[in-house]
Amino acid sequence: MINRSSLTKRRSMLWVIIAYGLICAIALGFDLFTDRSFGALMLSVVPISIIALLCISVGPWLEGMPRFITKKAWLVGVLLVLVIPIGFSFLGSEQAKTGEMVFTYAAIIMALPSSLILPFVATWFEPLLGSNVVTRIVVAWFVCAGGGGLQWVILGWLYANVRRRLRSQAR
Repeated sequence: MINRSSLTKRRSMLWVIIAYGLICAIALGFDLFTDRSFGALMLSVVPISIIALLCISVGPWLEGMPRFITKKAWLVGVLLVLVIPIGFSFLGSEQAKTGEMVFTYAAIIMALPSSLILPFVATWFEPLLGSNVVTRIVVAWFVCAGGGGLQWVILGWLYANVRRRLRSQAR
C-alpha cells in the first residue's frame, strides 16, 4: 500500500527539481535565441540560489522525510550554483570574471546568513589562489556550502531543543 503523505513529500522534491530545470531551460533558450553569450544561463544561478535559500531556511525546522527532502533539494541547488559558473568560466577570461561576480552573489544568497563569512575568507585566501577563476569559484563554493551545512546543523539543533522544551512544558 502506498502512503499518500510519502508520495506528496516526494512530489514536493520533484517540484523543486522542475523549478531548477525550468529556470535553466528558460535561460538557455533565451541565450540560444539571442546572442549566444550564455549570460542568461549564468544569471540563472541567482534564482536557483534563492530557491536553495528557501530550502535551507525551512528544512531544519521540519521532521523526518520532509527534512531530508529539503536538504536534498538544497544540495541540488548548491551543486547547480557550482556547475553553471565553472562551465561559464571556460568560455573565456572576460566571461569568467563576469561569471565570478554573479557566482559570488549567488553563493552568498544560497546560504544566508552563514555565507556572509565569504568576503573575509576570500581576503585571507586570495594570495594563495592567484588569478585562477575556477579555483576561486570552487573555494568560495566550499566556504558557502560548508557555512550552509553548519547553519543546517545549528538550526536543527535549535529546533530540537525548542521542541523538547515545548513538549516538557506541555506535560
